[in-house]
Amino acid sequence: MKRELSVIIKFIFLTAILALGVVSIIGSGGGGGGGTTLIDNDNDGFNSSVDCDDNNPAINPGVNEICGNGIDEDCSGADLICPGGIGTVNQDNIKEITERILAFAFLGEGFLGNLEDLQITDHACLDGGNVATTGSINDPPTLNDTITVTYNNCQEFGVITDGTMTMTITQVSANFDGTPPYNLTIDIEYNDLSSEDVNLGLVSITSGDMAISVSEDIAGKMSVMIQGNSLTQQSEDEVETLSDYLIELTYNWITGDQSLDLNGTLDSTLIGDPVSYNTTTLFTGNDSMENPTAGVLHVTSNIDNSQALLTALADGVSLQVEVDADGDGEYEYVDLIPWLDLP
Repeated sequence: MKRELSVIIKFIFLTAILALGVVSIIGSGGGGGGGTTLIDNDNDGFNSSVDCDDNNPAINPGVNEICGNGIDEDCSGADLICPGGIGTVNQDNIKEITERILAFAFLGEGFLGNLEDLQITDHACLDGGNVATTGSINDPPTLNDTITVTYNNCQEFGVITDGTMTMTITQVSANFDGTPPYNLTIDIEYNDLSSEDVNLGLVSITSGDMAISVSEDIAGKMSVMIQGNSLTQQSEDEVETLSDYLIELTYNWITGDQSLDLNGTLDSTLIGDPVSYNTTTLFTGNDSMENPTAGVLHVTSNIDNSQALLTALADGVSLQVEVDADGDGEYEYVDLIPWLDLP
């Protein structure tokens, strides 16, 4: 069945958002959903169903635990034991690490416009500024088509864009109209491409490389792969770099089966030392269930031996989190988080 390629791409990335929930699970802070009538006495955003000391705003499931002080700040059930030199990956910052991995995993969605409308031309932006181009991409695109797009204070829809990006077609099939089998690969280079949300006052700057590949075979199996050597995003309070990274999602239109693979190295000023992550067991699931039913993500420090495992359980209801903060091979922190507790 023939489909418009832009619709296919949108569908894949929407599916990816669902599948990528597997690496966002720590972001909930383990805070469940208590009854709406419960009172938050200390006004810290957590009511008494999850706040183990609802009279102290410094104690709730959303704060960072301090090891060895005899206080259970994050309401995990006990004070965090300080191993002999706690490692880069530990019970407290695994939340931040996982959130940063997830943020990069969403990169492809943010550049859908590049895939849907490759025939960019010089034009004035709606609310000021302009876009200038060098080169072009044919319609339909052909191998080695290249375009450099320069955003000059381009203001549209509450966003101001500045900087340069270059797109090159490195692989394309004759069936680019979306009739399988087809494939398309675009190499993208970002040169200080900044984006400012006028309403929120948030600015991010992207530099580095990315390759986006989209394909489908005659059996209904589709694949989206995002990979690159180095990609850096900078904001007012953080600089983070992804190196040797790969994000791959497969989806079968006929069976509903899908899979997710994540690999790379993350270096963030919010984390401290760099960490590597890899999918040791492919995340898999089906449209019939909302969550992955198998898969393991392994996060390791590049400085010490600290590590963590995120495992999707077969029931599709809960996910297991294990942390080995001192790198001795023993996972001293283990928890189950229901998918329904996710934000």
